[in-house]
Amino acid sequence: MMAGSSLAAMSAAHAQDKPQGQTAASADPQPYSDDIVVTAQKREERLLSVPVPVTAVSADRLLSEGRTRIEDYFSQVPGLSLLASGSGQNTLAIRGISTSSSTNPTVGIVIDDVPFGASSVTSYSSRLIPDLDPSDLARIEVLRGPQGTLYGASSMGGLLKYVTVAPSTAGVSGRVQANIEQIDGGGLGYGARAALNLPLGDDIALRVSGFGRRTAGFVDNLTTGEDNVDRSRSFGGRAALLWQIADNVSWTVSALAQDTKGNGANNVDVANISVLNAPLTQTRMPGTGQYRSKVTLVTSNLQIDWGDTSLVISSGYNRSVYRSMADSSPAYGPIAAQIVGVSGATFAVDYNTEKLTQEIRVERKFGEHADLTLGGYFGNERTHGAQIIDARVASTGSFFANLATIKSQTKLDELAGFGTLTLHFGRFSLQGGGRYARNEQSYPRDARGPLIGNGFSNVHSESGLFSYLISPQFNITDKVMLYGRVATGYRIGGPNPNAAAGAPASYAPDKTTNYELGLKGTFFDRLATVDASLFHIDWNNIQLSLSNPLNGLTYFTNGPRAKSEGAELALTLAPGGGLTVAATGTYNVAELTTNLPAGGGYGLDGDRLPFSSRYAGSVSADERFAIGGSAQAFVGATLTYVGKRYGDFQRTAALVRTVMPAYTTVDLRAGVDVDKWSLSLFASNVGDKRGIIGGTTNGLQQTPTGPFNYIYIRPRTFGVSVAKRF
Repeated sequence: MMAGSSLAAMSAAHAQDKPQGQTAASADPQPYSDDIVVTAQKREERLLSVPVPVTAVSADRLLSEGRTRIEDYFSQVPGLSLLASGSGQNTLAIRGISTSSSTNPTVGIVIDDVPFGASSVTSYSSRLIPDLDPSDLARIEVLRGPQGTLYGASSMGGLLKYVTVAPSTAGVSGRVQANIEQIDGGGLGYGARAALNLPLGDDIALRVSGFGRRTAGFVDNLTTGEDNVDRSRSFGGRAALLWQIADNVSWTVSALAQDTKGNGANNVDVANISVLNAPLTQTRMPGTGQYRSKVTLVTSNLQIDWGDTSLVISSGYNRSVYRSMADSSPAYGPIAAQIVGVSGATFAVDYNTEKLTQEIRVERKFGEHADLTLGGYFGNERTHGAQIIDARVASTGSFFANLATIKSQTKLDELAGFGTLTLHFGRFSLQGGGRYARNEQSYPRDARGPLIGNGFSNVHSESGLFSYLISPQFNITDKVMLYGRVATGYRIGGPNPNAAAGAPASYAPDKTTNYELGLKGTFFDRLATVDASLFHIDWNNIQLSLSNPLNGLTYFTNGPRAKSEGAELALTLAPGGGLTVAATGTYNVAELTTNLPAGGGYGLDGDRLPFSSRYAGSVSADERFAIGGSAQAFVGATLTYVGKRYGDFQRTAALVRTVMPAYTTVDLRAGVDVDKWSLSLFASNVGDKRGIIGGTTNGLQQTPTGPFNYIYIRPRTFGVSVAKRF
């Protein structure tokens, strides 16, 4: 592990930032951030040469600091926001583009350029982000702004991209790592990881990896008397095979799996919405709070090169399974008491999504004058879902009667064609591109129970959408680049199965248009590295999520317009002597630009969009120094600020939005590197701040004095990590 200035792209690069085909263990460390290679445009390019605002997070650094989940590191990525819903559910937003945790996702997810997960909220997709362990990742790339031309649906706010370490024929290499951590006042966590790269000949290589971890908890259940109920266990692995069939033909196949079992929810109960620093406790019915999340991905990537022309055939199959059962007594207990005479109730969900994708693209270079990419995409999604509301005996959690059962099967097929053309005129380049996508969607649904009645429905929808990209680029010098970007992104619409009286039977797609000016480069012989951007995003026909007041179920509608505009900066200073200082800053005004319509929820012109900070940023400093022979030591600290955020829009003016106050955390780290051994010590949230990253009502209506719950960041945590490469 090399010490760097921050987790993000502007920090000193790590060995795992090498292009695919080289392993981190066999590559030499890269000393400067402009050597980092990313695949934001589906091809390997230097980070500072890509006319896209992108942050690359080092997976190696995440492991050394015990940051194994998105909620541990999202705050250090400019423009990235997270809303936690408990029991392993997280919703992401980039540049404030979101209206709810219960709408179609606005951030696309890809793993090695294969789209992962569903595009429809009826598949629970907005909350089920694949929170991959960094054990065999090279890096995580976060692309800010709409990415509809290259990546299609659900990327209207941006993209989260997991990039795995590729097999290499260069030689045998590997890595083993173990860590342990203690939450102050909470539980003990630990983990172990191993990876091996094994050439099977001159043209075949196999890479295998595996991990297991126990994530410590810190919330106590007063009803059952169990401490640290929000602990979880995760395990998984990956195998990848590279076959260099010929000098110009390579084929890589891989399989990845991860299984997470949560013992309980991490929601903290509070008496009313104004209580911000409550004891880390909850009251939950016995047998509730558990969840299980399983991720499976199989990919195939065939690349054939003919001189300046390449053919890439990328195929993928992924499966996401999620099950949980929550104590919903505050919401449905009064209804259960009225219908069947008991005061306890649970809300269980069971979702199984399978997705097949196929992309074929041709890339052609016309000397130094032009680059052309043409491609086609097909995606097939199938989700079997169930939502079950049961009446239960509150004291024991035993089943009493079913109140409602909704079983559904979401079907979505998408077909798209896309292309980009980049023209080069000396120091000036101009890129343009477009994508046309058409989707068909159906939602057969069977509803049973006294709460919702009995009935079957099958709603069908289809739509076609065009997105485009225009990006001029000017290389002021060989190391400084100025770019502009006009780009669009979109979300699909869909059926409206739980609509309240007067709500539409379906809702329409929405679209964002991004206008941006950016500067990237290194200055003063790499003393300073800068990545800065100014942006304005117009958002039309915004999708809204509302709650049916009769049964608490979610339905959807479209609103008018919103905007997101602001500035982002990442700055690294490397004055020499082993010192690196880095800073990131975000200013983001994400708000409605017209009032929400009647029946579309309560929101006025100028009201903030959900869970985005107006101000956010981080400052870090790291010092590396020799201590004798080949040994080096390092020390570092990071200060992170997350600004005030708001929750979802509410149905009426009488109901309240969640307010999540600003918070500041300080993290410390130190360690030693000796030959191929690394020892890292870390302390996160050393001030033990109660940063809120989620909050919601416990009842059907969110009132100031009603039962409420918050989700907090981890309290003060101490840990140690030991790793060896070979």
